[in-house]
Parts: sequence; C-alpha cells; structure tokens
Amino acid sequence: MGSIAFTNVACSSLEINYLKINDTVIFNSPQDSKMKKPAKINDKSTYVMDYDGAKWGDFNRMWLTITVGKDKYSIDLNKDHYFYGGDYHYPGEGATINYFFSGFSEDGKKIQFNECYLKQGDTSMTYCNDLKYLDLAT
Repeated sequence: MGSIAFTNVACSSLEINYLKINDTVIFNSPQDSKMKKPAKINDKSTYVMDYDGAKWGDFNRMWLTITVGKDKYSIDLNKDHYFYGGDYHYPGEGATINYFFSGFSEDGKKIQFNECYLKQGDTSMTYCNDLKYLDLAT
C-alpha cells in the first residue's frame, strides 16, 4: 500500500480539483460520480489518501490542479521534471509521500510546492530540497 498527504500551510483554504497520477484519475471536477469529491484543505490542515495505482518505481507523471478562491493553479510533473530524491520519492505502492503547499509568490501567480517521503513502514521522512511551483492558470 502507498499513501499521499497534502499539507496546506499557505494561509488560504484550497481545493484539489484534479489529480492524475500515471493513468489513474483520482480527483476530477466537475465531479464525475465515479471520482472522489474535490478535496478541500483548510490552512494548517492535511488531507491523507491511499494511492496504489502503481508501484512507486513505476511512476511516470502527475498532474495537479487546485483552486484558491476563484483562481486555479496547476502543475504537470513528469518523471524528468519531478522532485529530486532517492528510492520511494515517487507516489505509489510502497511509498509514503507528503506534499506541501507553502506559500504564494509576491505577484500571486505561483504557489510553492514541495515534498518529503519515506518507505512505507519506516519512521523518518526524508525532505526534498527541490521546490516546484503551481502556476496560475490563464
């Protein structure tokens, strides 16, 4: 089993509207009756979910779109553009991933995004010193 957590410390509530990892669509808004409802994450809160769509080593791509107020932000992370890290830093079976939304750019056009990870069952997470940014959708 694998798990993913999204932690919001950006001082604004947000909603995950679209999340696709590899070939598995997890959230899709407008809501499809087969999909999970969009995940609302208040400031200083965490949303946790299981993800076993593939093994962590078989990761290929992740698409994420969130809404903050009326603004949408998105990121497309393929394997070559993903966070730096060692084994278990990709989402999937055998890995525990925690993503962080940690603040806005001064112009409000980007949201800082980071991760930490561990092998499922271990007790200490490894942080990633690589930052990514969700861009304001135009």
